[in-house]
Amino acid sequence: MPELGPAPVRRAVVVGINHCQDTDNIKPLAGAINDATDIHKKLTENGGFQIDQQKYFLSDDAASAESIADDQRSLLGRDELRICLVRSFGPWLSGWL
Repeated sequence: MPELGPAPVRRAVVVGINHCQDTDNIKPLAGAINDATDIHKKLTENGGFQIDQQKYFLSDDAASAESIADDQRSLLGRDELRICLVRSFGPWLSGWL
């Protein structure tokens, strides 16, 4: 049996947006940033993820389509990438964590 290498490093980009730039068409959310904070905590504390909060935790104005795509691209070149996608549209998520 071939020898296994070290366990891959788990990384993710976590995004929470309460206030979108298009306020005429998209109503603000009350808990998206809180949900993202909870997800970040669960991934890092329980899931073994390494998520640099300054770089890969984006919220409101910092979470533009360009910055999210840039962060995803910066991780895609790494061999150890594991992707975790969680979509939240309100407070119902708290029961799932």
